Amino acid sequence: MVVHPTRSNLARHPRPSARFLLEDGELPRLLPDALEVVRYDEGWLDEGRHEARLVARRPGAASPAA
Repeated sequence: MVVHPTRSNLARHPRPSARFLLEDGELPRLLPDALEVVRYDEGWLDEGRHEARLVARRPGAASPAA
């Protein structure tokens, strides 16, 4: 699981600086081929931050119980 702010966050917050932020839509492209995306969301949170959120797993791994 990864949660990380994106460059869109700079529209409302000066920090973290751009050098520490992901480009919008970048997070799924950073995954190694050995992982598959289970869920990916990106957007403004109620707290006012713009974040990318991704859950991934090894292919064939059991799904968590609902």
